[in-house]
Amino acid sequence: MTDMTKVKHALRSQRIETPSWGYGNSGTRFKVFPQEGVPRTPEEKIDDAAMVHRLTGVAPTVALHIPWDRVDDFRGLAKYAAGQGVALGTVNANVFQDNDFRLGSVTNPDPAVRRKAVDHLLECVDVMDATGSQAVVRGRHQLPGSGQHPGAPGPARRGPP
Repeated sequence: MTDMTKVKHALRSQRIETPSWGYGNSGTRFKVFPQEGVPRTPEEKIDDAAMVHRLTGVAPTVALHIPWDRVDDFRGLAKYAAGQGVALGTVNANVFQDNDFRLGSVTNPDPAVRRKAVDHLLECVDVMDATGSQAVVRGRHQLPGSGQHPGAPGPARRGPP
């Protein structure tokens, strides 16, 4: 028989990191379905993420996606998030959407494209450092409706803070 006290404790102690893109318009790879009230800025996405956390108590962090969540001041964005009651989590690097990456990013046969990908990944490490994040994730391949290819390596992690 299942001990419901243990189940409830486990549910209350779970932590879910929501993706910033989850607060935008949704759809499929074929069509995006625009909605009213969709966040237009990273700050508005954070506001929505903070509301989700206030309502659920289990979503204390929001993952950024670069370049979509690029701002001039990432330290300021982290302070803004803290003021809303959430923290910035994983930094997701987009090395799959640009046309230059159609043959790969860091393994592309063109040295200029490889350099572009590495520069973007290094930018994301800078974002990670500025926001206090502990991880950068890069997608190898984008599957419809997912952020990662099932065989993609795990996040690049920093040591303990």
